[in-house]
Amino acid sequence: MSALALVGVSASALPQAENVKEFMEFVSKHGKSYQSMEEFEMRLAMYNKKDTFIKEKMGAGALGYTLGHNHFSDFTDSEI
Repeated sequence: MSALALVGVSASALPQAENVKEFMEFVSKHGKSYQSMEEFEMRLAMYNKKDTFIKEKMGAGALGYTLGHNHFSDFTDSEI
């Protein structure tokens, strides 16, 4: 199933995870698609892992630079 096709699916049909709405916006913005619900869930987990890292680092302040999501935000460490 394509993640882009999931945009029209009700929220109750999506995995119980944080940031699903933000992730779906990311998917749409970057033209992502996934072959299965399992891959969708794995990519969402990768996105959430990076989101947590970004929020922790940015919340600490005084970095001298800004962190944010990009088209690699759903990749595993080994894919990057």
